[in-house]
Amino acid sequence: MRRWPRLFAIWGAAAVLLGGALLAAQIRKSPLNDPDLAYQRPGFLDAHATPFAAPPVTEGIPNADARTVVFFTRPELAGPLRNALQKRRSLANHARVVVVVASIDPMLELPAVPFVGDPDGRLAASYRMRVPKDKGPPVGYAIVDRTGRVRYRTLDPSMARRLNEVETMVRATP
Repeated sequence: MRRWPRLFAIWGAAAVLLGGALLAAQIRKSPLNDPDLAYQRPGFLDAHATPFAAPPVTEGIPNADARTVVFFTRPELAGPLRNALQKRRSLANHARVVVVVASIDPMLELPAVPFVGDPDGRLAASYRMRVPKDKGPPVGYAIVDRTGRVRYRTLDPSMARRLNEVETMVRATP
């Protein structure tokens, strides 16, 4: 009979511990994440849509016979993405790279990586990028295959830290 209070105390402590862990996980969610996390970084091509023709970002990008990664970012995140791309040059061995910044003038340069402004969000919309939780411009990337079709789109607020994942998806793209 005396076992019940002790078991109840153990159950209560476990509930508080697991509830705290769940609360901590909810707090860490970024407002830049996709509202439906099933669409964020699914890890395989054509996850949620049929491939479609990639709209031009700038003169010659994307182009036929070359894979392209189109990064979408905000002005405050463009610097860290630029630094990450500069350190991880191997991505350029597998694809053309272009960065679209949600501003009038991106004001950044990187050899062989054009930075393009998209102040009204039309370019992001033409790539069918999803809108993050905060309803602002998307932060993520799209991968275009060698035939000029968009094969992968995702929001990824931590993409500057996960360029190895981007490179893996590029290599998986025909």
